[in-house]
Amino acid sequence: MSTVKEVALFFKYSPKRQRLLESCVESVNHDRTASEKPKIASQKVKLLCETRWVERHASLVEFEDTYEAVVECMTRICDPQSKGSWDPKTISEARGLLTSIATPSFLCAFASNRYLFGFTKSLSLLFQGSYQDVVTAYEEIGLIVTELKDIRERADDEFRSNILPVTEKLAVHTDTIISIPRRCKRQTLRGNVEASSPEEYWRRTIFISLIDHLVAELTDRFQNLSKCAVCGLCLLPRSLPSLNDQIVADIKDFFSDDMPAQTNFDQELKLWKRKWLNIEEAPTTLSTLIQATNAKMFPNIHRIITLLLLIPVSSATVERGNSAIKRIKSSQRSTMGQDWLNALTLLQIHRDIPLDYKKIVDIFINKNPRRMVSNNPFK
Repeated sequence: MSTVKEVALFFKYSPKRQRLLESCVESVNHDRTASEKPKIASQKVKLLCETRWVERHASLVEFEDTYEAVVECMTRICDPQSKGSWDPKTISEARGLLTSIATPSFLCAFASNRYLFGFTKSLSLLFQGSYQDVVTAYEEIGLIVTELKDIRERADDEFRSNILPVTEKLAVHTDTIISIPRRCKRQTLRGNVEASSPEEYWRRTIFISLIDHLVAELTDRFQNLSKCAVCGLCLLPRSLPSLNDQIVADIKDFFSDDMPAQTNFDQELKLWKRKWLNIEEAPTTLSTLIQATNAKMFPNIHRIITLLLLIPVSSATVERGNSAIKRIKSSQRSTMGQDWLNALTLLQIHRDIPLDYKKIVDIFINKNPRRMVSNNPFK
């Protein structure tokens, strides 16, 4: 990932390098016209976004698409015949990056990231949405972790069918031979993996290690979320048949401090089961379930569902607020007051909520007696 970022930065801050890359893209597209290969759509190497992981998926896809043009561009820069056109620093950087993106370790790691991140792309889009409850998020995370573990079990077939072809396709452009690196008896800085073939070596060194890392990170990141989500999931009507004494005890222990009537929770839970016993079209999400829950009839369950809805699944809401501030508090509005800033920020973030402008004008007139004589422009 750091190498892809360095390549993008190499072209971003130099218009001269960017123009050469665009020329190489046109040259590659011209050659692909005769062979009927798909043309390169992008003329830039997209920079990896630091916050939005969805943009990283797009960056890897575009880097794979422009890989041939990038190799040709850096080869031209390193060509001795064009030595007078480029300064020594540019030639040195291009030679180093060209060597980095042509190694078997980079090609295999890139193909593995490109393939495995495809499973988390939809999860990133889901977490960056405006509305997301904790139970749905937990279900999606569990689905991806289960699939990654299944891929881990059949790593031989997955590597041979999805990783190795991409690695070999990219290696053709740099004449790279996928081989096992030199190993010594005493290895201290990297894993000294025993393998009979390059395919086995890179599968065990990179592909399987990356899968284990993704599973461990997802499990660790959402470990505290899991217990809470499992408790909330069991209160959904579709999960009530699987409710047992141990789960009920976990729910009472986790939400005991927030229940308004903890002593009546067992009786309330029995009524809750009776309520959804013969209803076929029961709510399936927390947002729809809370609308169908009577807070006076089921105060404890209503409070639990409310808390589950308030638990943030990701930091997308905070990032969305920071993005809104950049558009609201500009240099022309540097003296804006706090109340005005809060109001405009809420309007920007929740712009999908419909507003009754006539009612807003009436409230404004009523709060200002001097404007009682004003005419409502919406009437």
